[in-house]
Amino acid sequence: MSIRVAVIGAGHHGQHHIRILSTLPGVELVAVVDQDPTRAHTIGALPGVRFFCEAAAVLDHVDAVIVATPTDVHGEVALPFLRTGIAVLVEKPLAYSLEEADLLIDAAQASGAILAVGHSERFNPALAAVTHAIADPRFLEVHRLGTFPQRSLDIDVIYDLMIHDLDLVRSLVQSPVESIEAVGVAVLTPRIDIANARLRFVNVAANLGPVDVLVNFARKVASLPTNAGSPMLKKVPAAVAAERTRNSRRVMLVGSVMA
Repeated sequence: MSIRVAVIGAGHHGQHHIRILSTLPGVELVAVVDQDPTRAHTIGALPGVRFFCEAAAVLDHVDAVIVATPTDVHGEVALPFLRTGIAVLVEKPLAYSLEEADLLIDAAQASGAILAVGHSERFNPALAAVTHAIADPRFLEVHRLGTFPQRSLDIDVIYDLMIHDLDLVRSLVQSPVESIEAVGVAVLTPRIDIANARLRFVNVAANLGPVDVLVNFARKVASLPTNAGSPMLKKVPAAVAAERTRNSRRVMLVGSVMA
């Protein structure tokens, strides 16, 4: 039996979900929901796919939904599905506020529905290629530079970009956060466009930033691992992986400068 799925939001992320879902075995893309019916028809023009302007219209016809709407309506769109027990994948960030995120989590727990967040960077080939090189890190540094997106303007650069790096660092460091220091400024929009954060874990320090909106896109991640067996500093080769996309080149450097 196929899983019936609807994509809510046919924008930048939604169009990719529609494309991928239409090719997955065991999945039936049954509906596309968007406030712009013309866009919904254009993006989701596939056999058997229905189009709606309101998410509530598909509530009784799906087993799962993907919410790819602007962040400020994630909560109101996802909540009815979670309360009904329908699985929901929400594009990051999960919600516009901590309180709203808690509501979604509580609703999923109460109904037993699956709630997931689209942190796709964990599956980035560059990260997968070098994760094995990170063993017991003591210092992590992440730099991310991105072109002005002309989208996701309802959230700042922390929710849009740094949230990926926060998730990656948390996935690599298996210890509690002891303290956080952060600073951010608005440059191109009324929201924060440039940000820097420092996280202190029990045995690890992580520096995230600057997260900038610039002309070119680049990312670099550096890790300084433990080398307690050597009393002297020595050069250690770094593991490097790169991924090229149509409009940018993503580079991830993971390894140590000295150990």
